[in-house]
Amino acid sequence: MEACKPLTLEDFDRLEESFRFETILDATPERVFEVFEDAESWPVWAGAIKKVTWTSPKPFVVGTTRDVDITGGLIAHERFFVWDPPHRMAFYFVGTNKPAVNSLAEYYELQPLDDGRTRFIWRVAFESRSFMRYVSPLLRPAVRVFMGRIVKGLERYVCELPVNEAAAKPSPETRAYG
Repeated sequence: MEACKPLTLEDFDRLEESFRFETILDATPERVFEVFEDAESWPVWAGAIKKVTWTSPKPFVVGTTRDVDITGGLIAHERFFVWDPPHRMAFYFVGTNKPAVNSLAEYYELQPLDDGRTRFIWRVAFESRSFMRYVSPLLRPAVRVFMGRIVKGLERYVCELPVNEAAAKPSPETRAYG
């Protein structure tokens, strides 16, 4: 396992390789957080994820861990450093089976809206390894498109939930920053 450096919430504003996405989801924060806790849902809506395995028992708390199999044979071991259902969660890579990044963290925020929908904010920050530090700025537009597809996948997934669990309204335009 290739060790990765832990990140904090402050690193999302500090690191150059940082992205921010925001959209409105047609489900309550409680329902969306249930989707995040469901290991089987991730491969359905986040195409790059092949499998999620929680390696800590419920109830999940700060310090909870999971392994995520990602396209290309990458396996990431993650540790959650924020766990505040149904409002927010954040994790960082503890390590990977390949030398992918020096560090990576993701932050998920769910803000309730008056109409039973949720404002979803997703932030990703990372530090590339070795020569990728020089190539990464050139890949930024492609990474933004790739991650935007994951957000669109989550929008579609929550729209397809049974009507009693999520409203069936068209998704608004996704906004990407970074």
